[in-house]
Amino acid sequence: SWVRQGGAFVGVGQPASSDHPGRFFQLADVLGIDEERYHTLSVDKYFPEVVPEHFVTADLDKGTAIDFGEPVHNTFPISEDTTLICAEDGQVQLAANEYGKGRGVYISGLPYSAANARLLERILFFASHNEEKYAAWSSSNPHCEVAEFVKAGKYCVINNTEDPQSTVVYLPGGREESFELPGSGIAWRNI
Repeated sequence: SWVRQGGAFVGVGQPASSDHPGRFFQLADVLGIDEERYHTLSVDKYFPEVVPEHFVTADLDKGTAIDFGEPVHNTFPISEDTTLICAEDGQVQLAANEYGKGRGVYISGLPYSAANARLLERILFFASHNEEKYAAWSSSNPHCEVAEFVKAGKYCVINNTEDPQSTVVYLPGGREESFELPGSGIAWRNI
């Protein structure tokens, strides 16, 4: 009921799963995805087309595959209204589903990397209906993150690698600031 009233739910791997008659993903209605466990072989399966562009994957390098880790086999959309963002060989890897006033997002796996941290960040903004707030206080480079400290009137940009990185930070009101950061570097600025 929380998601139906406007909340967000993000499921990774086999979320809320149990061999209970009828569904394996017990929140399949929220996620729009279930896993075939041979109980539903006779049930119609819907595989809508994968959307070519989506907010969740908008700033990933084109041509770069997302690392989903170990595959979760036999996943399928439970309705044609499920938005497939990434699917391969009949397996759903990343999908979104409108559920009442809220959203569910399914991702088959999420091993840590800078690209996956950025992907999760975008998933959280999307799932919570906050896409329009994403640009402020974000970095053009997934290897760099931005932290805002309102009470102190400052923000910082952090290079999470040992290599030098360049990034543009998008500030509220459409302003931008460029940074050249050394490996593991941090830069502080006044808001």
